[in-house]
Amino acid sequence: FHDWDMHRVAAMTQTDLARLVDKSGPWAGKVIQNAAKLSAIVHNARECLRIEEEHAGGLCGFLWSFVDNCEETVNTSSLCHGDNYSRIFGVTSSYSDALAKAMRKSATSKYNFKFLGSITLQ
Repeated sequence: FHDWDMHRVAAMTQTDLARLVDKSGPWAGKVIQNAAKLSAIVHNARECLRIEEEHAGGLCGFLWSFVDNCEETVNTSSLCHGDNYSRIFGVTSSYSDALAKAMRKSATSKYNFKFLGSITLQ
């Protein structure tokens, strides 16, 4: 929503979310109709903004801080689409596992992203 603008998504209200899940409304069939997942999208946008404020490199710097050797990544974009990506890089990695752990609520994480795991982050 909102052209992926985190600030606009984070500002969405319960009324906005109710319009999205209305099965007879203009968004019907265009977005997921699961209220919990839609709420999580807004919540996660707010968590992203927290990271932007708290991490010296912003959200991008935070995400890249989990990658040790960027040079080892295959640099051919055609290999990174669809099934090729999973075959080359796997469904999860040590990086996506560590990032998921840092982003989900736990004793060692200060963030609480919802509906987010290692597979999604890979």
